[in-house]
Amino acid sequence: MDVEGLTVLRFVGDRCVERWNRLDDLTLLSQIGALPAPAGA
Repeated sequence: MDVEGLTVLRFVGDRCVERWNRLDDLTLLSQIGALPAPAGA
């Protein structure tokens, strides 16, 4: 599989106090066959 994602970190001083992760869910679902591939792919 080839899926892109994003991680956002929030720091206070030198400590990470929050982390958000986001994955390209539609691409993942298409690659595992849970959704049809997008038109033109």
